[in-house]
Amino acid sequence: MNGIDPELDQSLQAAMVALMDTLPSTVAKRVKLLDRRQSAQLNRALKTVGRRTAEMFMRYTKRSKERIYGPITSVLAHMPKEEMADLAESLVHLTSTRRRVALGTETVGGPIDVAVITKGDGFVWLKRKHYFKPELNPQFFAKLLQEGWP
Repeated sequence: MNGIDPELDQSLQAAMVALMDTLPSTVAKRVKLLDRRQSAQLNRALKTVGRRTAEMFMRYTKRSKERIYGPITSVLAHMPKEEMADLAESLVHLTSTRRRVALGTETVGGPIDVAVITKGDGFVWLKRKHYFKPELNPQFFAKLLQEGWP
């Protein structure tokens, strides 16, 4: 949804903060021409720059996320139930495809069942796979029809 794997996003943010935190003292120690007072001043100045850079990075990351999934989430409130179900199925399918082509464990896959749950209608299947082939089990569906199943 964010356009980036959540773990990678957190790692990038942590790396940026760590870099900006350690950079000032590293630079100040490497500059040999400065006395202790000048080195401390440089360290403080670089810390300020580092903190501001990290803050800018975090604001940019937040704004980017808002621009990516903000429009989707605002539209969801006005979508018909069937379209939300189609979107959910598409996202699951997209995740399944991505996991299938990526290295690592496939955690999502196979046929997708789709249901909608609402206050008024309760639980309603929109798409459901069978654990058996319907054409080989006509008696199952004949029984359902006899019981008044729509």
